[in-house]
Amino acid sequence: MLRNWLFIAITFIMVGGQIIIMFFGGKSFSITRITGVQWAYSVVLGVMSLFVGVLIRWIPFERLARWWPNFHRDDSRGIASV
Repeated sequence: MLRNWLFIAITFIMVGGQIIIMFFGGKSFSITRITGVQWAYSVVLGVMSLFVGVLIRWIPFERLARWWPNFHRDDSRGIASV
């Protein structure tokens, strides 16, 4: 599944850094504790954003171009742009 070990290492470093900031950087980063309900909202919104990203990637470029007249694909870089 994930074969790029550099990507995995950088991801773990980022997550670890955020955890360290959360537990030890409270005063310097002005962090306040959140409730369980706020954690639930955060997790649910994060998961929903993943599903929205998947849905967007399922839309064919041709259909998107019909809905959005200024939309075009830059084939030299393989990305969509407006």
